[in-house]
Amino acid sequence: MIKKLIKIAIKTLAIIVVVAIVGVIGFMLAEPLVYNDFYSRDSQKEFATPGAGDDFIQQGFCSVDNDTLLASGYMKGKKPSRIYIIDGTGYDREQTYVQLKDEKGKYTTNHAGGISVFKDKVYVCNSEGDPSSILVYSLTDILSANEGGDVVAQQNVPVACGASFCHVDGAVLYVGEFYMDGKYQTDETHHMTTPEGDEHHAVVFAYPLDTNGNIASDKPIGAVSIPDKIQGMVITENKVVLSSSYGIATSKLYVYNMPQLSDDKITVEGQQIGISYLDSGCLVDTISAPPMAEEMVYLDGRLYVMNESASNKYIFGKLLRAKDVWSIKL
Repeated sequence: MIKKLIKIAIKTLAIIVVVAIVGVIGFMLAEPLVYNDFYSRDSQKEFATPGAGDDFIQQGFCSVDNDTLLASGYMKGKKPSRIYIIDGTGYDREQTYVQLKDEKGKYTTNHAGGISVFKDKVYVCNSEGDPSSILVYSLTDILSANEGGDVVAQQNVPVACGASFCHVDGAVLYVGEFYMDGKYQTDETHHMTTPEGDEHHAVVFAYPLDTNGNIASDKPIGAVSIPDKIQGMVITENKVVLSSSYGIATSKLYVYNMPQLSDDKITVEGQQIGISYLDSGCLVDTISAPPMAEEMVYLDGRLYVMNESASNKYIFGKLLRAKDVWSIKL
């Protein structure tokens, strides 16, 4: 009887394994069709997702120039957070990394959820700080460091929101937060109904940068109301794109016309500042994309999208196209 039960168990397990393998292969073949809205937009495979085999969980993404990009994120096992430097053109680009220390010279293990560059400064989000803050590094230090070397932050500037992602446009640093009901909360003053009737629970604050790239003030000079579950923001020549994702659900890339400044105000640390709205009134396109889209880069009319699903933490992206960074035509 026992032998019979063992045979049945082995046979059942074999069937489950075969079904799982067939299912994975089937989804691998079907992925371009499932996410046709993304891949049909003149999609191109750019380069391997940085750190996908190194226990690195991809979060922030920005460009220094056309040939150099940076990706920030945290590590499994509470090892120091990293910035990967992606150099060159074509698929086989050189990828190296540096480890991050805070302004006190202590290794930081924060999510490093956003990264952006202006002049010789690199801004990295620190959402785990109290309050949340922006760690400011020297670009020269990062690019000249040895493989696996350490870089120390020059500044740690507090910000008025969750610091989940960031983006520089002109001489302004935009810092935004992630909201999800029940798990990731934001200040109630950031919860509002937009002019179009959309319910928003998160904001992006704008901070001025001086001629050297230093954050000129820890007081924001403007604000933008945004939807929930936003992971990244990029400003193109005439559009704003937000990436929205959580878990294995389909990501959404929201494309907006530039918002107009409204007459509304938001109070930040006792000061009233103007606010604009990225809502359905200026939304021009919604692109369905593979799961776990994080920050994005806009270069030469193309949108580069990085997904964290290829990391060793989540794995499933390694079997799909997320093992590479893809770009689409906007």
